[in-house]
Amino acid sequence: DPFELKYATNIVNWDGKSTNWSYGATGIALSRATLAWRGQTRSGQNAVLYAAEWLNPRPSATIKKIIFTSPEMKTAVKPILLAVTGYAPRPDDAEDQSIDRRFRLRQLSRLGPKNMPGKPIDLSSGKILSKRIYEADNGIRVSTDNAFSLISQLGEEHQGTVANVVFDNNLAVKCKHYFADVMIELPAPRMLSGIGIVGKYRQEEYLNDFPPSLIDYKIEVSSDGEKWEHLAEVKGHIPEEEGLQVHPFGPRDIKMIRINARNVIPENMPRNGGQIAFVQLYEPDDSAKEQ
Repeated sequence: DPFELKYATNIVNWDGKSTNWSYGATGIALSRATLAWRGQTRSGQNAVLYAAEWLNPRPSATIKKIIFTSPEMKTAVKPILLAVTGYAPRPDDAEDQSIDRRFRLRQLSRLGPKNMPGKPIDLSSGKILSKRIYEADNGIRVSTDNAFSLISQLGEEHQGTVANVVFDNNLAVKCKHYFADVMIELPAPRMLSGIGIVGKYRQEEYLNDFPPSLIDYKIEVSSDGEKWEHLAEVKGHIPEEEGLQVHPFGPRDIKMIRINARNVIPENMPRNGGQIAFVQLYEPDDSAKEQ
């Protein structure tokens, strides 16, 4: 059962200072947490600690472990856990029948470190041929047929290209629609051993308490560019919680890979497109076999 720690909602920078964003919390008021302690460090710097509460939707179930983790996203900050306090259930506590099980009761197999199926292929050196076509120096081409959003008031960052998916920067494929068809084409059949996918993170807008992103996607592979084989289909991928999702396959010659992703957008989420943040290809690691 996930309990989301979301900046400016139930977690905040401990020193009480505002961030570079104008909407950053100042460490004195949070909507889903209460002030547990306020004071100063030995050097006189202000410090604030908040307590956030998780309510167990199944109070009769035994808790085996608590996992405190952050998503696999490059960042300059790390969460700090100072204390955890547990409370015994009361006799009148009952299971919450209203929970949305697509968001709750998640599979542990989607969390934590992933077993990489081989050596990652670096696609970050190449040329942006157009908003919909990117070609790496090794000839691997990434493309999409979807029209990109050109909403100028969102800034340059939101006018991305399909090239964004080869950089681990979470800019994502920002299409006008809520689905994205991304094609990866190799100049010639090449031995691959797997593929990794990260869906686009939730778009933050001020202090709105949006739920996590929810991405459905499927992957197909082809050895000749004509016949397609279903590789994987994932329902309810939550990028903020799960990070990179790796799909290994027995090493084989691959000519093309097709990824279809779709935003499953809750009613109170902003209606903006964008579904895939990062794609990683893997090839067999021959050096590891030799060792």
